[in-house]
Amino acid sequence: MKKLLLVMLGLAFALSLNAQTADKKWNIGLHGGAIQYNGDLGNDFFKTDQAFYGFGGLSLTRFLGNRLDVSLFLTKGETGYMADAGRFRHQLTTGTINFRLNLIGADYFVRPYIFAGGGVMMFANTLEDTKNNEKFDFAAPSFGAGLNLRMGKAVTLNLQETFMYSSSDERDGIVKNSNDFFLLHSVGLTFNFGQKSDADGDGIADRLDKCPDTPAGVVVDENGCPLDGDGDGVADYLDKCENTPAGASVDSRGCWVIQGIQFVSGKSDITPEFYPVLDQVMSVLRNEPDLKVEIQGYTDSKGSLALNQRLSEDRAKRIMQYFIDKGVDSRNLSATGFGPSNPAATNDTPEGRAQNRRVELKPVW
Repeated sequence: MKKLLLVMLGLAFALSLNAQTADKKWNIGLHGGAIQYNGDLGNDFFKTDQAFYGFGGLSLTRFLGNRLDVSLFLTKGETGYMADAGRFRHQLTTGTINFRLNLIGADYFVRPYIFAGGGVMMFANTLEDTKNNEKFDFAAPSFGAGLNLRMGKAVTLNLQETFMYSSSDERDGIVKNSNDFFLLHSVGLTFNFGQKSDADGDGIADRLDKCPDTPAGVVVDENGCPLDGDGDGVADYLDKCENTPAGASVDSRGCWVIQGIQFVSGKSDITPEFYPVLDQVMSVLRNEPDLKVEIQGYTDSKGSLALNQRLSEDRAKRIMQYFIDKGVDSRNLSATGFGPSNPAATNDTPEGRAQNRRVELKPVW
């Protein structure tokens, strides 16, 4: 028995050390304590005037839900009682299956619970004058309450009171009023183990993952979502333009684009319908008075490269002059044309070419 307990203890520690921190649906426990009797000879429950009858136990618990578990509880020990009217002493082995209702959620350090179930009680007589030589009774029911105190990510201290109502009234040698009743006081250590479900392999359990299907290798936050360092709504691994200032309007690439301004082909005119959009950009610049910005002009691929280069420069300069006229410090602005390079969309469709006739803002830190 001692060797078995040592082996189980070593296994439990190994499981706890290798276990993940979430979704560990299995739990193994090692327990010990004392057994007390209540029956026709007397009531020993919660008293200290009788001999100490000890036991050792093993539990295996399966998580069913945030508040519900099912547990197999195995014990081996002794029970007995001595009184003027008689005495008895048995070796007692029990096996019960109980459903456990946790009164609070799994995030709490201390978790009280209640449980109920049933099982088998096996007796072996250790006193010759005991009348009943039958080996088995039923624990119908077993019930009780307990307390789990979390000691680490996978280790819990367990305190439990287990009542087992025997299907027999003969274990104490007297058949008189009510069936024999036993109370197990136990303390133990339990260890969680198991593999969490993590479909995208980002290290966050599926039940906690607010961004499923994250590509392999992408760094995520505690919610399982890809990091977004500049907070522009485009994940860092997709963001082609990092460090966008707060409030800036970005496209699907994460680049600060003056949304709504798509120049007419071959033109660089700033028309009145552009003003609200440009004023929105102005509000960002006012909030960042020390921010230096490169204004980048682009064209579609139609026309000669030289023409498109001049056109993109002119678009960038027109936007820059608008900002200067509105009070932005000219020392914080520069204008550069890139012609048809770095297209934001395909140049094979009218819609794509319209997107490419654009102006982007690049912060210069």
